[in-house]
Amino acid sequence: MSGLPCIVSDKITTEVDFVNICWVSIEDEPKIWVNAMRNLSYMTDEQRKIYQKEHAHQIARHNINNTVTILENIYIEQLKKAKKRC
Repeated sequence: MSGLPCIVSDKITTEVDFVNICWVSIEDEPKIWVNAMRNLSYMTDEQRKIYQKEHAHQIARHNINNTVTILENIYIEQLKKAKKRC
């Protein structure tokens, strides 16, 4: 988590909602998105460090290495099921 502010479509899963995310409807007019950009707040380095400590468990869940392992396990299980059907 870099602490960068994000503007995210309301079609994106809320599981990615860490901090500093502004949700905007994909169907909103561009001026709504522009206003969202203008209203972004930025975190200082100290604020990012505090956030990372307070949310370490949640951040770890979304670590790319963990995600790869989860996806690998899904594929392995699907392959096992496919072999049983053959």
